[in-house]
Amino acid sequence: ARSLITLLPSAMTLALLRQGRLGSAEHELLGKSKSWVAGPSPAMTEIGKPRPRHKPSPPIAYPGANGARPGHDTGGSDRLCRILLALALAGLVWQWAGPDDWQFSRAFLPNKGHFFALGVASVAVVRSEPGAIRRYALMLVATLAVCAAGGSAGKLLPPLLWTVCLWVQMHPACPPARFLSSRSMGYAGAISYSLYLINEPIHKMLGPPLGWLAGGDPALFTLLWLPAAIGLPIVAAAMLHRYLEIPAQRWGRACAYSSVTDKHSPAVQGLRRGL
Repeated sequence: ARSLITLLPSAMTLALLRQGRLGSAEHELLGKSKSWVAGPSPAMTEIGKPRPRHKPSPPIAYPGANGARPGHDTGGSDRLCRILLALALAGLVWQWAGPDDWQFSRAFLPNKGHFFALGVASVAVVRSEPGAIRRYALMLVATLAVCAAGGSAGKLLPPLLWTVCLWVQMHPACPPARFLSSRSMGYAGAISYSLYLINEPIHKMLGPPLGWLAGGDPALFTLLWLPAAIGLPIVAAAMLHRYLEIPAQRWGRACAYSSVTDKHSPAVQGLRRGL
């Protein structure tokens, strides 16, 4: 229960980010492909099940300056990056100054805020927004600085590896991009956040019963642990993604879409029914 509570802020942050991803009526009804980086993508109903493309509807006039579409507010993204980075710095100060008994889980949002900030900055790069590369480079430097200040050189690897993946995403003709665009990798990306949330709780629940079954034999424990620790989280993440995450995304998009159009329109009703 404690692990789930500490993971809640991260889940809430992701939900808030995803609610702003809107498109035309057809694009929303068909749903977005589960790309491993958020951004515009072909209309897909589920992973690996494309529908024929439809003629796009006229652009929707969203309220705001110049009809700006939700999710494309550069200032809002920059503010969110700064907030997340400030949380990361606060978490770093607490890690240095706080007593050992009052330290939070490594999954607590302030301990990972810089990674979330880098992810938010990545969206602007994928959308080719003006100045996105410069803002991403600044956020990458800040993220690496927070990682280095944390005292572990190994923490420098994730943001660097993510940057390489982002570069591959922006150059679809290169061989790694074809591999990362495969159906299996797409599905792995789709369930990755559910896997991140459920992995540690399952591992903690598996330890005591497997230890009892192994009877103190390390080799037997390893033999039992490896398939269970790998397979069960993947199965659980797939179920969470299908029965919780996807319905929640559809509900969030329907709520956001109804704020700029008639809530009783076929488009909104279709989103709520999960068409």
